[in-house]
Amino acid sequence: MDVPLLCSNLPRPYLSLETGTEHKNSRSRAILLASVAAALLAAPLYIAFPSPATTNAWANSATTSRVRVSLPTASASWAPMKGRIATALPHSVGTGDISTQLQAPPSSMRSRISTHNSALTFGLASALAASFFALLGLYLRRQSPASLLLKPLPLPANQPIAMASTTSAKSATFGPSVASVGTATPPMASANGTAVLLFTGIGDLRVHDNAALAAAASAQHFMPVFVFDPVRLQGMSRRKLMLLRSSVEDLASTLQSTYGVSLIVRMGDTVQEVMDLCKKATVSDLYIHEDPSYDALALLEDMRSACASSDALTLHGWSTPLRPELAEVFTALYKEYKSRASRIPVMAEVSAPSTLPGPSESQASSPSAIPSMEDLLTVIEAGMSPELIDVRSRLDSERNFGVSDQGGECKALRMLDAYFAKGEIDFASEFLEVDVDKGLEQRAIDRVLKSEQQWWQLQGAGKETEVNWAALAPGEIASRGFSELLALGCVSPRRVLEAIKDSPLSANKAALRLKDLIEWREWHRVLACRDILMDLTRSDIDCMQYRYWRHNGFLVRYAVGGLETDGPAVVLVHGFGASADQWHNQFEELSKDHKVYAVDLLGFGHAEKPAISYTQYFWEDQVKMFGKEVVREPYFVAGNSIGGYTALSAAAGTGREYVKGVVLLNSAGRMLSAEEYVSELEANGGTVKERMVGTADSAVEISEYKPIPNWLLAAGGK
Repeated sequence: MDVPLLCSNLPRPYLSLETGTEHKNSRSRAILLASVAAALLAAPLYIAFPSPATTNAWANSATTSRVRVSLPTASASWAPMKGRIATALPHSVGTGDISTQLQAPPSSMRSRISTHNSALTFGLASALAASFFALLGLYLRRQSPASLLLKPLPLPANQPIAMASTTSAKSATFGPSVASVGTATPPMASANGTAVLLFTGIGDLRVHDNAALAAAASAQHFMPVFVFDPVRLQGMSRRKLMLLRSSVEDLASTLQSTYGVSLIVRMGDTVQEVMDLCKKATVSDLYIHEDPSYDALALLEDMRSACASSDALTLHGWSTPLRPELAEVFTALYKEYKSRASRIPVMAEVSAPSTLPGPSESQASSPSAIPSMEDLLTVIEAGMSPELIDVRSRLDSERNFGVSDQGGECKALRMLDAYFAKGEIDFASEFLEVDVDKGLEQRAIDRVLKSEQQWWQLQGAGKETEVNWAALAPGEIASRGFSELLALGCVSPRRVLEAIKDSPLSANKAALRLKDLIEWREWHRVLACRDILMDLTRSDIDCMQYRYWRHNGFLVRYAVGGLETDGPAVVLVHGFGASADQWHNQFEELSKDHKVYAVDLLGFGHAEKPAISYTQYFWEDQVKMFGKEVVREPYFVAGNSIGGYTALSAAAGTGREYVKGVVLLNSAGRMLSAEEYVSELEANGGTVKERMVGTADSAVEISEYKPIPNWLLAAGGK
């Protein structure tokens, strides 16, 4: 790694199970105390009711046994805990450990113990262990950070960022309202006017379940528009650009074949192109999709500002919520949201109009051709810096497992039909291709899929396949297959739920996993809208604001500050179980002369928690894409704990031309000297990457991956 590197080993704070941030935490200590207490309570049972094997062991061994519990010594915060244990239990506290003497029973007592007590011993011990783990599982289910669960538990309302002293949740000047209740059913267009529907590529590239399309059908004339905006598309990889282009091409084909209406395609600044079209055509109603991602919010705000100067033009936002009544929820607690959502039925999808009016003769123009990929790349790269062009070309060779470069409404609906008709395994075999030449994340997934099928893995009623799809996380096939198409809007979430309800297999696990995907995506969308609305009520709003970005279709929260400065950019990566909130105390100082970014890794904080196989390469790719798509300029990266490992990996994968330096704070992983590193390379025959790729000479073979049983992962709750 040939970039400047700064390492720091500060006293490490303990993981918080409550807020998802790292700080000293009493609950983690409580779990440890409960574990010690359970072990000590279990000991008398084995003394009073031992098995014959235990009795024989006692007879042939010393009369003293010892229980040792190791505790950290580096932090002074453990001292009060040791003191509390010392007052409650008879033991001596040593440096860094607790040692408890347990005296074995006398021989006269052992002689009176009969063999039949072994069954009672086993039963009591099992009951005790089951009770303890049940309580621990219940505790984790209620209090665990979302990273431990497949389903998200977001940060509670009393997160460590304080509300501004002059405002309250009721009286504050809120931020922009996004996808509010009224956007579920936008107003009908003027019967004597012209309606324009602006397709953005963010949740709206379809004809079915399109409320704006139904509303625009009442106008006298109608014009659908899509604009390839070079500035908006600068951060996109070639793969994502191909995906977007193919989806727009499919939309144009559907509009033409179904309604005889041509999609108007432009290239340039979106606001300018649309407003020029509206002025020439005397447009009365303009429809735009609302989404909590920052790109969509920025475009919506620009369009609102442009339309405000026109008395004749009205801007209407639209969205596709599952339950419009919950579009504005002032809670960050999932259980409160779920409690309300469980009592409200899902809104039925909007029927597609039977006909659509076309443009007037004066508005009609020659059919718009969708630009080729070469033309798009030429225009987009004309406004990019050399560093961004270089890193883009390098990272274009990589992609995560399951993503595709072809999309569109027709493909999405075909995939939905195949999911129910063929089942998860055949669906995955057809649509989820593993390409080991597209990065280490795909090689890691390839190792998972090539793992030996275990006895507890049941694939489609015992169906044997060459690929061990059951080794993936439950729901991963649905998450990988549909997330990007849902984010583009090629398929409506309400259409997916309707398909599940209409399917004869609606109660099977595959259908329930797809339903989970839709419900949890909706919760994170609502949570993101809430965060944006409440952002201005935070005390540190002057130096830190929250935004959202989509990575491979998944919604990711990030914090920004100091964007008005001319200083270098810094990307902060949090530790395990934490979130971007971990860095809020650093934002005030850093944002004075740096552009500061802090991103929630997927599975943590307010980012989505998709049901996927999480690997270090997955998070590494997320940080690399964040730097390319959001930061869009050379930056320094700093990471804590697992975030340090992720930051260093992302820097190595991106290159020193774009990542100028790395700061490691209590980083995960081992620190090796140059001599130790060389010695390990010689012993193993190469780096892990070289051994995975197969370019190492006489490399030590990497052991076969053995997946953890899904039933064990689910033991602590969904």
